[in-house]
Amino acid sequence: MIVFLAARNVIRRSRRSLLIAGLIAAAVALLFFGNSILESTDAGLSRSFAQSFTGELAVAAISSGSFGIFGDETPAIGEYTPLPVIREFPAVMEILSRFPEIERVTPLISGAAVVDLRGTRRSLPVFGIDAATYFQMFPRLTLIEGKFPEPGQAGALISSIRAEEIETRTGLRPCPGDPVMLNMFGKRGFRIAEVPLAGIVDFEISNPLLESTVLVDAQTLRTLLGLTLARSSVYEPPEEATSLLSVEMEGLFQDSEQTPEDSRQELTLQDVRRVLSEPSDTLPEIERESGAWHFILLRLKPEANQARVLKRLNREFQLAGLPVAGMDWRRTAGMSARLVVLLRLVYNVGFLLFALAAILVIVNLLVIEVIERTREIGTVRALGATKGFVRRLLLWET
Repeated sequence: MIVFLAARNVIRRSRRSLLIAGLIAAAVALLFFGNSILESTDAGLSRSFAQSFTGELAVAAISSGSFGIFGDETPAIGEYTPLPVIREFPAVMEILSRFPEIERVTPLISGAAVVDLRGTRRSLPVFGIDAATYFQMFPRLTLIEGKFPEPGQAGALISSIRAEEIETRTGLRPCPGDPVMLNMFGKRGFRIAEVPLAGIVDFEISNPLLESTVLVDAQTLRTLLGLTLARSSVYEPPEEATSLLSVEMEGLFQDSEQTPEDSRQELTLQDVRRVLSEPSDTLPEIERESGAWHFILLRLKPEANQARVLKRLNREFQLAGLPVAGMDWRRTAGMSARLVVLLRLVYNVGFLLFALAAILVIVNLLVIEVIERTREIGTVRALGATKGFVRRLLLWET
């Protein structure tokens, strides 16, 4: 009986009922459609970022500041903040080898330098990579021109967007083999290095920071940053660098009259560039485990659970007493990847405000409807209906 009366009253007041139902339907649709769009966008970013330059997970040294693969995220003016170095790299790699969920691993160094190419100078992010594992880790990195550097070979890679920008500004497109000058100024002074342009690549995703990033061999970036250089078991220094080692101790302190005069002329800028570029064509085979790295990027198998693997990784690092921690792809990529999470938070807060406003409108409409039905309610009560009956009738209508 109550259900029949409630349905009849709703149909009788169809205009007001449609208004309330429309508000509820709009709120529910806005909630589901908005979050589904943001969810699909987040899933697309996850695939693109993880398969382009971050991996699903990463390992970095513990630091009091917030940083990602592009450097320190703490606002600073006019100064590049060095990233913490993974000190116990072999021990970390040994722990990573115990996880069957990890498919590929590649270490990385992150820095920033003033890059001089084809007469253009610009401060850009620079990644020092391990050529033996980096290109296997990110197979979607498409080579447009040139070739990928071989392990132990110095070279730089720029994006096709950066190459087009240089061509627009200078009228000359960068070509493989062009010298790339990297300049960096820090607390230890000014450093400069020159490497050949190995090739031009195209990243799968469109990201301004990633498209401006220069990929170089790890040894070159270590030299610029003043990090610990990797050891080499096969490298032999040139004879001119070791000629003084065979000189007797007394010979080092001869009088100036006894020292033959040096007939060499003063160095010119061309000589400096030649000296800088000569040893950069080929580098000795280095031992990856002996050098300094900022990150270790991890590619997981498709069936692996990222959150579960990350939790187990951090537990293993704590038990081993290593000052490193795992991070997900969002934290590794930096603020650009966390933008979707921020948008979802703002969206849901806005929806909450909209829902509160809709609730106020609906409650006011129901109150007005009860006030307008005072005579009807009084008639029903006079016929013997209880307060509970009237209350249940209004609840069913609501």
